[in-house]
Amino acid sequence: AEPSPAYFNIVMHGEEEEVLDGTQLAADWTFSGLQKFGQGMLDRLRGLKLNHKLLEK
Repeated sequence: AEPSPAYFNIVMHGEEEEVLDGTQLAADWTFSGLQKFGQGMLDRLRGLKLNHKLLEK
């Protein structure tokens, strides 16, 4: 997945490569604080899960 300047991207570790939309991210308690910025922001937000050693905790 390539980052797009039209989106705010959150890159995180995941076992499988996956793209999540902003609504899916905001449903996770880790990112629930993003809901205060409204649906317009969530529409421009996406999460990218990648299996890469640099992204591991």
